[in-house]
Amino acid sequence: MPLRPRIVIIILLCTLCCAVRAWTASPTNFQIQDSLLKLAAQQVRTQLAAVRSPALRLRCSDHPARWLVEQQLRSALGEASLVTSDSSSGFLDVGIADVAVRYASVPDRDSLLRTIHVELRCAAAGRQLSDISLQRSDLVARSDQSLLENPGYAFCSAPLPAVQRSTWDDILEPVVVLAALATTVIVLFSVRSQ
Repeated sequence: MPLRPRIVIIILLCTLCCAVRAWTASPTNFQIQDSLLKLAAQQVRTQLAAVRSPALRLRCSDHPARWLVEQQLRSALGEASLVTSDSSSGFLDVGIADVAVRYASVPDRDSLLRTIHVELRCAAAGRQLSDISLQRSDLVARSDQSLLENPGYAFCSAPLPAVQRSTWDDILEPVVVLAALATTVIVLFSVRSQ
């Protein structure tokens, strides 16, 4: 087989391997929060349709993710349900109880349990709607944490739990290192003295 087809095959295999790695990458915290807020906005739309509320003005509580919540609600509800300046219409009050990422330790030291939680409390024209609470959890590699977070948004980041120390870390590893060091010193001096 000539060299040129071999090179083409190797390049194609490398490209395929890179593409598979990109397809299996975990979604970022922001992507998951965006999708959860999209689902929450659709639930708000369903609840507003059930109570047959007129056009409302949107009013959200103060939160770092407020702009994203407003964006998803405006997208899901559309111009017919939300108005901007009509003083006679009521308010769609959205209390942002939680839009956050949390990490928890798991038995595997190289992994983390990532939980992303979205919780909204809504009221339309003074009538309380059902609370919306959505959550997604998955296992991610501890080393991928910096790739999953978006440092520009506070609600996309969370502190990492400390790495759990084991018997190996606390007792066995220092004993093995000291034994190896002692053996090296003994062998070095015994060979030197002969």
